[in-house]
Amino acid sequence: MLSQKVINGGSGVWGAVPMAPHPAIPLADANKIVKYILTLNSKSPPANSK
Repeated sequence: MLSQKVINGGSGVWGAVPMAPHPAIPLADANKIVKYILTLNSKSPPANSK
């Protein structure tokens, strides 16, 4: 669901500022982006970040 939001864009979910669509991003890459974003609030960073 979140990966589709990255690809399709939208507004009103997390505030009034719309997120631009990114239709050229493949679904696999959108999944990676979402997984990374979801780690930002965790106590341990992703294994490959420096």
